[in-house]
Amino acid sequence: MSYPQKTTYHSHHQAHPTHRSTLGREGGPGVPGVTTASSSRHPPPSNILPTCQNRMHIHNGGIIRRGLNNEMVPPILSSSPPPPSPPPTDVSRQSAAAAAAVAAAAAAAAAAAVGGGGLPPGGGAGTTIGPYRLGSTLGVGTFGKVKLGYHTVTGQKVAVKIINKAKMEMMDMYEKIRREINILQCLNHPHVIRLYELIDTPTDIFMVMEYVQGGELFDHIVQKSRLPEYEARRFFQQIVSGVDYCHKHMICHRDLKPENVLLDTNMNVKVGDFGLSNFMRDGEFLKTSCGSPNYASPEVVSGKAYAGPEVDVWSCGVILYALLCGSLPFDDEHVPNLFKKIKHGNFLLPGHLSEASRSLIVRMLVVDPAKRISLSEIRQHPWFSQNLPVYVKSSYTGASPLLTRVDPLIVMQMRKV
Repeated sequence: MSYPQKTTYHSHHQAHPTHRSTLGREGGPGVPGVTTASSSRHPPPSNILPTCQNRMHIHNGGIIRRGLNNEMVPPILSSSPPPPSPPPTDVSRQSAAAAAAVAAAAAAAAAAAVGGGGLPPGGGAGTTIGPYRLGSTLGVGTFGKVKLGYHTVTGQKVAVKIINKAKMEMMDMYEKIRREINILQCLNHPHVIRLYELIDTPTDIFMVMEYVQGGELFDHIVQKSRLPEYEARRFFQQIVSGVDYCHKHMICHRDLKPENVLLDTNMNVKVGDFGLSNFMRDGEFLKTSCGSPNYASPEVVSGKAYAGPEVDVWSCGVILYALLCGSLPFDDEHVPNLFKKIKHGNFLLPGHLSEASRSLIVRMLVVDPAKRISLSEIRQHPWFSQNLPVYVKSSYTGASPLLTRVDPLIVMQMRKV
């Protein structure tokens, strides 16, 4: 697609060659040097987070949690009938050896129900996990599958992310998974994906999450080539609302892109995939270079330290450009050339953009993070503030999260394979 008029923007006012690229899916490796474990300098807080006032507990093999219901749910309810209980016996009259034999038989029967025929490896279709029956496969990730689930009482659909413990240990991803779970349990916002429950079994971790069936924002952009400003504004307002909520809970996403923004049946945004997110601390900096190259900020691709919010603002600026233009401001098949363009801040502004949208994009894609617009300033920008929903006008605080920081007992259980 070509435009009759294009404006070249140079954040450093240098005459470097520029080109406008089409929107492509970020499917390859992230920024070179990406590390998915927490920075050794900045591990997730070990104390209870201020936004997480409740805790999950293991109690008699079950989990007491605040999720879709408040009942205690055992780690596994097999889809096959439970094993028969041993006949009543007077243990007091049995020898110690006989009592041990009865206990061993019961343990073996329970193990067979959990790890044997009752639970196919990875949670096959038809398996019941807690109060959820698993259905079709929605996707396949690094550690396992994502299944469609149904609450057996209410019928509500959920997405169940299955994490195989053996793979998690083999790939040394325990810290990454732990951080993602801790982060998700602190979030409760209408435009951020929800984690409802965490169910732990001897072989797998089941993350029961909000099911969003409208697809990715990326596919919506590709289908429409570019969006009219009123539609792009609505999506962008929701994205900013969700990201700002995360920042106020001291969470930096670090991998914002249209592929990680989902749409529900009402075409409302749900920011997802917090696998590269991390906690922020006042006065400290993050150093991990991570995320998707086309959406990464100059300081990230340069390997510089960053506070956190400014890198998400840059990524939001790239998303806004993609929404309005159907293309990316920075792109090159040769990664070093791509990074050079990002560091120089050279991009084209198509002629169809309004002056208000141009001014916002230009202020978001500023190379110097100290001069880059903040989320609070974005909220005050004339383009952003048009037709602004009431709940977005001020920072959304939301209700208390359904789930909170994982109890240390559950974290320890995660490592048992």
